[in-house]
Amino acid sequence: MLLEEKEDAQHMVAPPSGMVTFLFTDIEGSSRMWERKPQAMAGALARHDDILQSTIEDHGGYGRPAGG
Repeated sequence: MLLEEKEDAQHMVAPPSGMVTFLFTDIEGSSRMWERKPQAMAGALARHDDILQSTIEDHGGYGRPAGG
């Protein structure tokens, strides 16, 4: 599935109601890694986001990874 198709499909899911769970992740030492190996970190972050997104979808979740 193309990224655009994934984003379109994500918008078709009804937002959660009732009890919700928030999931936060952190890549330990990421600031230092961005400074030392930015290309490797870009790949690692993309992989992290792909794993997170597929896990959210596999469990009927709503949302997507957001950097910050």
